Amino acid sequence: MEDDLYGRYKKVRKKKIREYENNNLIILKIMKKWTKLIGGLVFVCVLVIGLSGCIKKSPEKVVKLMFSNLSEVESYSLDGEVSLDGKFADVTSLNVLGEKKPGSIKIKLNGDFDSSKDENMVYDLAADITMNLEGKEDNINGNIIYVDDVFFVKLNNVPEAEGTSFDQLKGIWYKFDLNALTAMAPDSETEDVDKAKLKKMKKLLKDVDFIDIVKNHGTEDVNGHSTFHYTVKINEDEMEDFFVKSYKIMEEEEMEELALTQLQDNLEKWSETELDVWIGKSDYLLYKINAGGSMVSIDGTMKVELTAEIDNYNEAVEISAPADAKEFSLMDLMMPGFSMPDLDSMSNPSAGMPSQADFEALQDQFGGSSDFDPTELEQQMKDLQAQFGQ
Repeated sequence: MEDDLYGRYKKVRKKKIREYENNNLIILKIMKKWTKLIGGLVFVCVLVIGLSGCIKKSPEKVVKLMFSNLSEVESYSLDGEVSLDGKFADVTSLNVLGEKKPGSIKIKLNGDFDSSKDENMVYDLAADITMNLEGKEDNINGNIIYVDDVFFVKLNNVPEAEGTSFDQLKGIWYKFDLNALTAMAPDSETEDVDKAKLKKMKKLLKDVDFIDIVKNHGTEDVNGHSTFHYTVKINEDEMEDFFVKSYKIMEEEEMEELALTQLQDNLEKWSETELDVWIGKSDYLLYKINAGGSMVSIDGTMKVELTAEIDNYNEAVEISAPADAKEFSLMDLMMPGFSMPDLDSMSNPSAGMPSQADFEALQDQFGGSSDFDPTELEQQMKDLQAQFGQ
C-alpha cells in the first residue's frame, strides 16, 4: 500500500516538475523575445534622439554653421535693394558739393558672383538707381562687370544734366582699369592677396561667434528653401575681436590705437541695430537678410534699409569681359571730338594749340551754354603749355 502511494507521489511530482520547467521555458522564451524587442526599441530611441539632436540645433549653432559654410562658398546669385532717406545733392546739376535736398534714393542690384577661379572675385550685375528729390525723380540704370581688377560699365538710361547730355554714353561698354589708376598714384603697390592669408581668414570666419539671437521666428519658406528665421544683433566684444584678428592677418601688424578707438565707436552704434536672417534648414546657408537703421552725419539723420536674397550657391557661372569695351575718357565725355595735345606739339604752340574757331565749334557742341567760357579754357591750355612746354 505504501509503495503504491509513494509511486503515485513520484509520478505526480515528476509531472509537476515537468510542468514547472515547461512554464519557465515559455517565460524565458517570452523574456528573450521581449528583450530583443525592447533592445531594438531602445536602439531606435537612442538613434532618434541622436538624430534629432543633429537636426534640431540651437539657433546659436545654426548661425555658427552658417558662417562656416559661407566661408566655403565659391559662387552665388544676389537680388538686393538698398533704400536711403535723408538729404542728397542733385547729381543732375553736376555739383555734388552743392546744397543738399531732402529725398530718397533706391538702389537695386541683381546678378552673379564667382570666386572659383584663383579665389579672385568676379561679378556681373544689373544696377538700377532711382533718386527722388523734392518731387523730382531721376533714374540711371545699366550693367557692371568686374573681372581682373577692371570695371566694365554700360549705361542704359542716364538722366539729363544741366548744360550737357550723356546720350552718347548709352549702350556702350566702358572700361575702368583699376590697376592703371593705382599705378598712377604715388607709392602705390599692386599686390595680390596672399592665398595663405585667405585661408587664415576662412578659418577665422568658421570660428566666429559675434552674433546674438534676439528672437526665433520658427521656419519659413524663401524661394522654395525651408529656412530658420532669426532676428539677431552683433556681439560688440566678439565683433571687435574678429576685426582685430582680421587686421593682423591681412596687414601683418597690430591695429593702431586710433583705428581701434574708431572701430569701437562704430561697433557701439552697430550693436544697437537688429537684422533678420533666413538660414537654410538643410545646408545652413544664408538665403535672405533684412536690416534697417539710421546713420547720423553733418546733414542730419539718414535712414537705411537693406534687403537681399541670395541663391544658386556654388552653381557654375561664366563671367567674362565685354569684347567691345572702350577706354573711358572724361575728356571725350565733356568735350566730344577734342583731344589734348601731346608734349611734342606743346613745344610748338602754332601746331598744337587749338584756334579760336576750335573753341567756337566746341561752344556750339555745348549748346551755347552760358556756363562755358572759351577764353577761360584757352587760358587753361596756355597754363598747361607753361607747365609742360619748353
